Amino acid sequence: MPSKLRLRDWDAFYQRAAHMEDVGTEVKKALDAHVPRIASAVWSDSAVLKYATTPQDRMALSGSRVRASARSTTFTGATRSRLGDLWPVVEFGSTGQKVTTYTGRRGAKRFPVRRHTQRQLPGRDRRGRVLFRYGKEAVRRVLSAYAQTIARTIHEALDGRTS
Repeated sequence: MPSKLRLRDWDAFYQRAAHMEDVGTEVKKALDAHVPRIASAVWSDSAVLKYATTPQDRMALSGSRVRASARSTTFTGATRSRLGDLWPVVEFGSTGQKVTTYTGRRGAKRFPVRRHTQRQLPGRDRRGRVLFRYGKEAVRRVLSAYAQTIARTIHEALDGRTS
């Protein structure tokens, strides 16, 4: 059934159109109000760490945080990792073939020592194991929150329910 615009509805239509002039500021206000709360719920330590399967994963990837505003959302993980610079190797794995050579000592006698120091690390995975896998889901959820907030704000502006 096609919708019709009758002349007697013109005043109501004009008033709704007038509400639409400021919809940009209304959308920004709504995004500022809702998206940070949604993003912090989506990207929390507990949500990220549910993908961690080993204690090493949990130790390397704890310290996740989010910064969200109407313009952008930044997800951050492992900012204060207890493993230091080793977290990328834990996230993306290692071939386990790296050999570290150092000089050992027993009493006064010195000798070269060769060790495979990365054999205990997980295997290579370019897609990421914990943070990047969850990041895919988190980005979808936050983009959905942006879209729903914008659609709801425009719908409310059309109905004349803006603040």
